[in-house]
Amino acid sequence: MSRRRADGIRLLRSLAPGQQKTGACVCCAAPSCCPMCSIFLCCDDAKYIAQKRDASKYVFVRENSLEWNEPEIVWKTGSCLGMDPCMYVIQDNPEVVYYDDPMFEEISDQTRWCNETRTCLLGGRGEVVRFTSTCFYGLCYRSAYPCPCVPVCFPRWLFPCARERELYLEDASEGIHAIRNAVRNAREHDTLYQDVDHGDQMWEQSDRKSDADLEPSLGGIIPTSEVIVDPSERNVNN
Repeated sequence: MSRRRADGIRLLRSLAPGQQKTGACVCCAAPSCCPMCSIFLCCDDAKYIAQKRDASKYVFVRENSLEWNEPEIVWKTGSCLGMDPCMYVIQDNPEVVYYDDPMFEEISDQTRWCNETRTCLLGGRGEVVRFTSTCFYGLCYRSAYPCPCVPVCFPRWLFPCARERELYLEDASEGIHAIRNAVRNAREHDTLYQDVDHGDQMWEQSDRKSDADLEPSLGGIIPTSEVIVDPSERNVNN
């Protein structure tokens, strides 16, 4: 999409990403020497994992796109077939979606009911903002080739080609308002650029047509500026 300046992209706003919180059944954190203990329900992620994950999260509302980072936990590189099955590290997982993407046609708040109570009991990741592009009366998501569409009841991890994304924020209503304003301003600015370019082309065509109309037709007639007058005839006239 068009930008106000070709040599840079403005950052309009930074939104607070949702933070992962533990539930009431969690009573301890996994030790740093064995972070895989977090697979137990009563054990939270290791402190160094939680700190790096929260520090790497961000949500940037740019003038032509939305960018966010949802870090993932992966195995650390080691000597056991190239990995260490007992140690975890944080890997960045940034994603950028431009405002002309069909997913921005539908922006909705999909936060679960009684989110605060359920987060206190079972844990949570914040409030959810969903971007979708549906078809067939809202029963399917648009999809990338080779799947034309994916039913909304299918899990996204099974069909990553579905045009649907979820973003976790601290305040979903504030995020939706900021994103919608950015999308509207970007599309209006892009339309303005298209109208200006179209207007310039019309003016160029009009100028070329005017120049062609002003050119005299030289069908045997000599222009006035090139008429040759005989000096003797000038004297006779005088």
